[in-house]
Amino acid sequence: MPAPAAGGGWSQSALGVTPAGEWLRNLLRHTETVGDIRLATHSCKATLLSWCSKVGVDHDSRRLLGYHTASSDKSLLVYSRDAMAQPLRALVAIIEKVVAGSFNPDTTRSGMFAPAGAVDDGCSSSASSSCGSEDEDDKDLFEEEKAVEDVAGKWQPPEHEANDEVVFVRHLTSRYEVQPDRPKFFHPLCGTCFKAFNAEGLNTLGTFAFACNYAPGAADERPLVTLATNVLGSAPSTKEMACIRRLFSEAYSTIAADIRTKVEACDEASVKKLAPAERSQRLKDQQVRLAGLDLRGNYEPGDSLVDRAVAAYESDRVIYITWDVCVSRDHEIVTGTKKDANLSFDSSGTLKLTKRDQVEPCSTANEMQVRYCLIRRGLALDQANIMCFKLHDRLAEKLMNARMEEPPAGCVKLSLKQIETADKKFWTLMAEKTRDGIKSSPAGRPCDLNFDACLDSPELLNLLQHRFAPPAAVAGPSKTKPADEPRPKKPRTDFQSAKGATKGNFMRVPSDLLSLGCVATTTKGHRLCFDYNLKRCKLPVKDQRCGKGLHLCAVKGCQKMHMAVDCPNKGSAAREQMVFIELCAGSAVLSAVAQRHGYRVLPVDCKRNRHKPRCRIVSLDLAEDHAWEVLEYIVSTCDVAAVHLAPPCGTCSKARGIPMPDGTPGPQPLRSDDYLLGVPDMSPSDRVKVDAANRLYKRMGRFIEWLDARGIAWVVENPTNSFLWQLGYFAYAVAHGHFAHCHACAFGSERPKKTSFLSNRKNILMMQRFCEDVEPHEHAPWGVSADGGFATALEAQYPDAMCEQLVKFVDELCVEKGVKLMPSCLFEHLTRSPMDIVKMRIHRITAMDLKSAYKQLPLSPLDFDKSVVSLWSAEERDVRCFECHVLPFGASASVHNFLRISAFLQAAGCYLGIIWMSYFDDFPMLSHGLHVGSTLACAKGLMSLFGFVYSEEKLQPFARSSEILGVVFDLSRSAEGCVAISNKPSRVEELDDALVKILSDKFVIPTSMPSVLGKLQYADSHVWGRAGRLALADLRELGHTSPARVPLEDSQLKAFRVLKDRLCSGRPKPFVADDMQRPVLIFTDGALEYDGDVPKATIGGVCLRPDGECEVFGAAVPDRVLKSWQEGGKIHVIGLVELYACVVSLLHWKPDVASRRVILFVDNWPALDVLVKGTSLQREWRDLLLLLEDPLEDNFMLWVARVPSASNVADHPSRGSTKELEFLKPFKCVEPLCPMTKLLLESTIC
Repeated sequence: MPAPAAGGGWSQSALGVTPAGEWLRNLLRHTETVGDIRLATHSCKATLLSWCSKVGVDHDSRRLLGYHTASSDKSLLVYSRDAMAQPLRALVAIIEKVVAGSFNPDTTRSGMFAPAGAVDDGCSSSASSSCGSEDEDDKDLFEEEKAVEDVAGKWQPPEHEANDEVVFVRHLTSRYEVQPDRPKFFHPLCGTCFKAFNAEGLNTLGTFAFACNYAPGAADERPLVTLATNVLGSAPSTKEMACIRRLFSEAYSTIAADIRTKVEACDEASVKKLAPAERSQRLKDQQVRLAGLDLRGNYEPGDSLVDRAVAAYESDRVIYITWDVCVSRDHEIVTGTKKDANLSFDSSGTLKLTKRDQVEPCSTANEMQVRYCLIRRGLALDQANIMCFKLHDRLAEKLMNARMEEPPAGCVKLSLKQIETADKKFWTLMAEKTRDGIKSSPAGRPCDLNFDACLDSPELLNLLQHRFAPPAAVAGPSKTKPADEPRPKKPRTDFQSAKGATKGNFMRVPSDLLSLGCVATTTKGHRLCFDYNLKRCKLPVKDQRCGKGLHLCAVKGCQKMHMAVDCPNKGSAAREQMVFIELCAGSAVLSAVAQRHGYRVLPVDCKRNRHKPRCRIVSLDLAEDHAWEVLEYIVSTCDVAAVHLAPPCGTCSKARGIPMPDGTPGPQPLRSDDYLLGVPDMSPSDRVKVDAANRLYKRMGRFIEWLDARGIAWVVENPTNSFLWQLGYFAYAVAHGHFAHCHACAFGSERPKKTSFLSNRKNILMMQRFCEDVEPHEHAPWGVSADGGFATALEAQYPDAMCEQLVKFVDELCVEKGVKLMPSCLFEHLTRSPMDIVKMRIHRITAMDLKSAYKQLPLSPLDFDKSVVSLWSAEERDVRCFECHVLPFGASASVHNFLRISAFLQAAGCYLGIIWMSYFDDFPMLSHGLHVGSTLACAKGLMSLFGFVYSEEKLQPFARSSEILGVVFDLSRSAEGCVAISNKPSRVEELDDALVKILSDKFVIPTSMPSVLGKLQYADSHVWGRAGRLALADLRELGHTSPARVPLEDSQLKAFRVLKDRLCSGRPKPFVADDMQRPVLIFTDGALEYDGDVPKATIGGVCLRPDGECEVFGAAVPDRVLKSWQEGGKIHVIGLVELYACVVSLLHWKPDVASRRVILFVDNWPALDVLVKGTSLQREWRDLLLLLEDPLEDNFMLWVARVPSASNVADHPSRGSTKELEFLKPFKCVEPLCPMTKLLLESTIC
């Protein structure tokens, strides 16, 4: 039975069990029942089969009606086409007997069938004997009409002509009005009612079901009656109201069931299996699309995997397909499928036994198995039309490259679990991007359109970062000691000694010693005498010790037998003068650690700080403006290393609203996604807290902008899921900062608290460390602690390991400022010898060429018959066929397959760190002078390991320039970031002779053009300018003419001279290798208007540079230039005016945009077309294009694009107005030259 469509009518899919049961119960809702209707489709099936048995329907028909057929009858049923026709006719006959009253299945066996003539036809049983039955309207005509149907067939509506509006057909006891154009679900209505409902737009199930505030079964149906009255214009009759009730009940039931199936997940739904023919066709089509991939063995996705992908497409939702279910077809055949039986409850609460096909999962224990799984998943998604296989393969390559990448020092290699987590995150992001569905549309497949955004998302890239190695156990005191340090005495255990030892751990270092880089204790924790280091100790000394401590140097890392003021290392570490500021310090653990590392610290918090600080805290009320003025003064007058801000997150916590373990409600949330500044229904006391926090956040946001403007490093810390990151006060910080996320337990904390750091320095990524990146550990529970407080409050204090890592981050910042290298970053900044530095700044290049590259790739013996070369044998006077056992040179498929191998070799070399590229069978390599030997040895070793032979004769030593496929790469200016490219001298000489001959003869022979044209195009292809394009276009055009001599016109000869000068005398093309600037934007426009009969043409141009400078011009086209264009009766020359504006703009701004990327915006299609092609058949257009061809020009890299006229900023300058360019001020008005008259153009805006 087909399922009803949401918009009315019937869909192509079958009606499911759940909506069919809901529909059945709605139809029976008005019957006299007690309690809820506990019926389902299976109940209906059992009842109807029981009726068939009682009537005496044959056994085979009942088996078909119950879908209980034997496996041996499968072929018979398939070729019968419509085996259900006869059983359904028998079932309809039984139902008609029940309706007529001739069969009552609910009575006893003896009373099921009524005797002949005893059927109640609706008339009174005491009919008058004076009247015959021949004239009765309700006469039982069942037997007569059955006899007619046996002879003439079933009654059908007669075919009506186009002008027939109404045809009445009588059958049995029903009368129907045939409406050819009426929707199916309106069939019970008369024509007048149908037209009235159709006029109101109530012609679908969806609109009719929600046309009034009424539901079937409600006690009051006045809304439905009112609707019918308003639509029909009068009160409906009883018959009309009955029809309307029925239609409304059907519409409401169908739509309700459809909505329920879409909203509620159905556990009973199983994965639909594709038909064998469709499955085979999809695989064949995919093999054609992916010709280079042999879909056999491990590359052929299993049937269950393809079915999962197709089910996802049909559900129009992204689902994540785990790796272990990405089985191959071979795996399915070997392991087979088994029925997994289990008990479950259906949607109506009935316990049922379900059986589903279960496929044995595949192994994902190593990288190769995972790679095969990803390939099979990509192929399955491609067959299901969800995602292109090439895009999915990019995802797989990114994941596996991250897995195989060697981790930096101190980090661990990415595990397969991390790769799987990143894969899940990608599909989570894809699901968010494709909430509207994943089915393909004219715009393309949604998953393909959103692929790049998901692949480059920070959330995914963050998961592919290398994690730090697990933190080592806290080491005890070192067993070694400085040679000059005396052996300390055994400490006393009395109270006074213990008290003094406790104080010694937190001694304040005097500012005079702190500026020298001194510390309070030795590495073993013994106290140092500060007065001794300042040359003012007068206490008695014994064994290098006085009452205040050891008489040793207090400079960190020294601690020898001399004073700190005389230490040679004093002041050498400039970081001891650096100030580290911590706002909202709390316990000030971070400041204490920074102080131990020698920084001058300034921890700031309010007087109401409830934490016990680890060092002295400066009390400042950050809610007052005066406090921020003090901070700005300190930052302006001191050398600040970094500013750490930890705003209080109590009001921004998303943990509010979570119930307590005992079920009691927890603290109520104070913010939400809709009310970030505070929910409206909070208590007055909470409102005071939220307002105070908002004021603090606002001041912190301004302070961050102030720090950023002065180049001061800042760090903001808060929980990852805090509402603080969404507040507008920190929008600037989020937009200009870099995030680093971590788990507190990865730094030694007891709970996996998710913490985020935001900084304006990329080095903050060193803070990324997650729970799964360290050794397994136990987590303490969340909730209420033993003292009655919340566990979240216990995690407010930073772990010591986290503080140590943050201080290393600050060390990196100090190195950037030129401070003495810290031990944590010493290796990365080691200085090599001067000769090594010079060699590393000198770049060298060479190229490795494969020897007989195609012959090194053998074909499979199974494919020998697909590579056959046929040659005419003059000796045998017959055609001889030869099988190719290697890749045939010249075949179109050979190029594609060879490029795949070439790309693989390049990728393998890049993985080894070789800087090279693949250009067919050539591999250009780049290296600096220090490593040329190792680079070449690495490349040779790679080729040898893979079994490829390279040409020893063509392999030249690394040099400043190298010839690669007819092109010379020159690295003489590589120190300036510039690479020059030119043609090989021998190739230039060869082409120069051909061009000289053409210019001297002034004609060409087209039959010789293909060879010359191919060489010219290849030789000029490295030039990204415009010189020579007209001549090349002429050669291409002449190459298709007759073999006779073709004379050249003057414009063609001029174009050939430009081409010759460009090839023979032109400068090498320079490329700026490290130019990261944005392109120059040039907008042009032209206008042609008539003042009476006098034409007036004007042009305009706007140039926007990356540095923010803007230049504008507006000028008139010279009259004699315009007249030359309009010779011969031409009037509409707006295309030439538009092209003239482009030529004037490019020539005027050419000196400023040399060797840079330029985007030229034009709003005229003809001008855009000739600029892109570089040629035209019209003389006037060619003359303008020839102006752009300069053989000695330093060409810019031009891209031409179209801009709509309404968005063209040059439109108004072309009409002599600049008022509309106020948003570009300040801009400069310029006056360009006319390239044809060499005179200044008349300005229309200055």
